[in-house]
Amino acid sequence: MAAPILPEWPMWSWREASLRRWLNPGLPFPWRPADDGSGRNGRRLDFYEARHAIHALPAALGWRRGDAVLMPAFHHGVETAALRAAGCEVIFYGVGADFALDLDDAARRLTPRTRALYMIHYFGRAQPMPRIMAWARARRLQVIEDCALSLFAQWEGKFAGSFADAAIFCLHKTFPVPHGGLLWLPFSAGPAQNLHAPPWSHTLTGFWRRSRGPARFARVAGRLRGWRPAAWPEFAMTGLNDFVAARAGWRASAWARGAVRAQNWRAIVAQRRQNYEILRRELECHGWPDPLPALRAGDVPLFFLLRVPEKPEFCRRLWRAGIMAVRTWAEGPEGNEFKASRALRRTLIELPIHQGIGREALSYMAKTACAVRDELECRVPSMMEVEK
Repeated sequence: MAAPILPEWPMWSWREASLRRWLNPGLPFPWRPADDGSGRNGRRLDFYEARHAIHALPAALGWRRGDAVLMPAFHHGVETAALRAAGCEVIFYGVGADFALDLDDAARRLTPRTRALYMIHYFGRAQPMPRIMAWARARRLQVIEDCALSLFAQWEGKFAGSFADAAIFCLHKTFPVPHGGLLWLPFSAGPAQNLHAPPWSHTLTGFWRRSRGPARFARVAGRLRGWRPAAWPEFAMTGLNDFVAARAGWRASAWARGAVRAQNWRAIVAQRRQNYEILRRELECHGWPDPLPALRAGDVPLFFLLRVPEKPEFCRRLWRAGIMAVRTWAEGPEGNEFKASRALRRTLIELPIHQGIGREALSYMAKTACAVRDELECRVPSMMEVEK
């Protein structure tokens, strides 16, 4: 029997969406105003991808060309490309091995041109926003919340993204859609959104890649010829890992926006939390403890994180087993600074736990990951080793 193919993102199904559409309780923030007692309605701008929303930030907030932004050293990379394409200077500051922002380091790197602190809510766990906002306000800085990895995450009952001067959201990481990015501003006024729909070919191709079609094709090919999709992560990608300026004028397609409205967000949050706990227990049974603290109320895990040596080979073996693990942010700032961030890039991988994965698949994933660990005879690095 062929091994299952477990994609890194949830797959699209028209039938399931049509059934869920009538049960959808409605989407919360950022589709609705933040319930913070401020009376601000805010404004939501739709973009083709989150990176294009980041590119629109300077104009939306009234920055000048050459203004500087403090950026955490542990980041994807496309954020810096988008901000630099918009004319901003990017200054990096430290992040700990536990993903805590080093605000003392950020303070040392302030310049007269620094306009904002860019911060990231990592992997569905919200940062302590009251402390971060107080730090920024004392230095007259704007705050940008990057919620691309943490849609629906909350800090003390308040949604991530609703604290700061602007927030970025990425939809395809949580929903089974091929594209979609949001820029949320806490004020109604703002730049005109002169965007146009993407070419229909991009939308159709993207939905096919996010459907079960590629997995079925790979499964049939495997049965006929014993073929396994070694290049599946590239084949199943929803977009490029760099900033494409030509797409800055695109908005999310009407199909993608409709698909998002068909989702039951409460069910997605509950399923992701449940899958995380199941996989955590399965891995602990095989002697692999969770490197992060237990989930808090309000956490919405995007992936299950593992720290492994021999990261490229570890991922290749998982891919051959049909598990589309993600090699987390392998490239970052060069130099001898930011040791914790470099260690995270060197050792961190992500296992899928999205709402499309069931209990049997999670058990298979845990057994396979532990088998790969034993095959490579590697010792899982501890938190203290990562910080060195």
